[in-house]
Amino acid sequence: MSAFEAAARAEAERYAHTPRMNVGTVTDRLAEAYMAGAAATRDHLAAQEPSEEEVEVAARALWERISPALAWDDATEAYRDACRMDARAALRAAAAVRRQG
Repeated sequence: MSAFEAAARAEAERYAHTPRMNVGTVTDRLAEAYMAGAAATRDHLAAQEPSEEEVEVAARALWERISPALAWDDATEAYRDACRMDARAALRAAAAVRRQG
């Protein structure tokens, strides 16, 4: 169970045991709905493609590690594109790990 799921489960259980919500099967359904919503939210966010802004920031960070003496704007377009491709791959891999939870 991921940290996100554990937190969502704890919140659903806490909410289900409040005096105003302690009404049996309705509480169970609300808690289940909360958990389903939390899981769907996690899956939706993890499935999103990285934005162009995220890719650009990650690519610049990669470039700074690869070539700290040469400014990003001084790099050739081919090198910048290679960094963007690597950054996109890394961001997608991170999202895949989040999906696995």
